Amino acid sequence: MSAYLNIEQLAHWLTPLTGQLQPTARRSLGLEIARALRQSNQQRMRAQRGPEGQAWAARKTARKAPRPLRVLYKARDGHVRELEMSSYQKSSKGNITGYDKEAGGLRTIAKKGILQRLLPKYSAGSETARKKKANAMMVGLASARRLQARAGAEQAVVQIEGRSERIARVHHLGLRDRVKPGGPEYDYQERALLGINAQDKARIEALLIAHLARA
Repeated sequence: MSAYLNIEQLAHWLTPLTGQLQPTARRSLGLEIARALRQSNQQRMRAQRGPEGQAWAARKTARKAPRPLRVLYKARDGHVRELEMSSYQKSSKGNITGYDKEAGGLRTIAKKGILQRLLPKYSAGSETARKKKANAMMVGLASARRLQARAGAEQAVVQIEGRSERIARVHHLGLRDRVKPGGPEYDYQERALLGINAQDKARIEALLIAHLARA
């Protein structure tokens, strides 16, 4: 799925000016526009809002915000280490996977390896902030890797492709889909992901004028 802008959609007096640019320059301009559109869509998605500023429908079942976790655990190599996580998940077997602040990456520890629970060193923010983070939706779709910015001589495009595109389309249009392969079907709420609003167009026109002034 994608959101795109034809250069001809901008203010009518700008079209003749952009028409004077060479194809290479128009593609360069298109890419600059696409990146600006990606940035604005990323900001809205991370704020859990649609293109017109409308808040997305909340999750049907709210997630509980996990409390910060700090433990002493015995690693596979036999060493005893300290680990603190502010964001993590527990498996059905009790294993814990989360972000290791010290290592700066994901880590999984086995339940049987936990020797002692300790008081957290770091603050994980207010409970309201933790709940907001725990219930944030589709944040990963806003990454530059999944939200692509592309352009040609006539068009700037922001799009989500591949497996992520199917997930995005289900939420964007409010379709029926399976929660997981082989699982039950679920009617998803419509949550508009990509789009171009009046503020975007005004920003793009200002960007275009600045580009022409440099040409």
